[in-house]
Amino acid sequence: MPEVSVAIASVHNQPTYRLSGDWIIYDGRTDGCFGLVQYLLADARVIHQENATKQIGALDPIDSEFYAIQDADDIHSEAFL
Repeated sequence: MPEVSVAIASVHNQPTYRLSGDWIIYDGRTDGCFGLVQYLLADARVIHQENATKQIGALDPIDSEFYAIQDADDIHSEAFL
């Protein structure tokens, strides 16, 4: 799953907005992606949610004015945020 590290870097390398922290919404999948993301983002806060197509309800604890939702295979351009 090397695309996971590229996806994370595409958010962390945004020149227009600095992140205040990382959140992982773990939906219970067993494909190993959660362990890799948790390793790459060791200081990230984790929200556990049953597998669902939308994570909107899980975002309630996030206390930021802005947030970006990204799947493990999403890559954003530098002008995204």
